[in-house]
Amino acid sequence: MKIVWLDKKSEELEIAFNKLPDADPVAECECCGEVWGYMETEDADDGIGWIHTFRHRHFGGRERKYVHITATPGWEPMDFECRRRGLS
Repeated sequence: MKIVWLDKKSEELEIAFNKLPDADPVAECECCGEVWGYMETEDADDGIGWIHTFRHRHFGGRERKYVHITATPGWEPMDFECRRRGLS
């Protein structure tokens, strides 16, 4: 398994944010201000390819939610847009 963290200015990160539920990449909680946060991107090693993970700690004003977004077809991490960490 390989894990990378995308730079905030990455075009791929913007594309993934725009695929979040309800097409609302912010979904700010009215009571605490929590918004979607990008966690990591990993190569699942199962043929699916790269998956971006996001977390909202107060989604809908009440629950923690994780969402996995499949990367753009053919996307591969480039050194200029991410940090890498290889895991076995």
